[in-house]
Amino acid sequence: MYFVVLPDGQKFGPADLSLLNQWVSEGRVLATTTLEDAQTGQRITANMLPGLQVATTQPNPYPAPGTMNPPQNYSNYYRPGMVTGDNGQQELTMAYVFGAIGLAMCAMGGGYCSIIGIIFPILGLVYAKKAQDKGNPSANTARVISIVGLILQAIGLVIGGFIVGLGFLGGF
Repeated sequence: MYFVVLPDGQKFGPADLSLLNQWVSEGRVLATTTLEDAQTGQRITANMLPGLQVATTQPNPYPAPGTMNPPQNYSNYYRPGMVTGDNGQQELTMAYVFGAIGLAMCAMGGGYCSIIGIIFPILGLVYAKKAQDKGNPSANTARVISIVGLILQAIGLVIGGFIVGLGFLGGF
């Protein structure tokens, strides 16, 4: 018969070997738990008592590597600013293309600065924003090109409208 002695000095028992093994299975008694012989008062650690089924090492409460379920695949989950395998290069290319078309249409002059021509720099801005949301560092440059194209297109529309207006006034 043995008492279980806690670190603060409290004693539980006395308990026979069968009850001590039950307490081991419940996690109440560990290999390092102090036991006191009820007759002699001699103290030993639980791992020294013959017949007591304590583990010599404490169990690891964490699962072994590789035994947990693999994490869910979040490849289709996207938030702006999140680092992913897609850094927006395709969107950046589209932003440059649309921005350049908008600039080229104004540079050609004539009727190319039109309501249809203004669509290209707007599309350039949309794609530049998508590239920026995906963290592409060059997105701001494409955005500036598209803004310049948009401003030139707007100026071209105003001048074109003014010229057409003068033509109507001159013809009357």
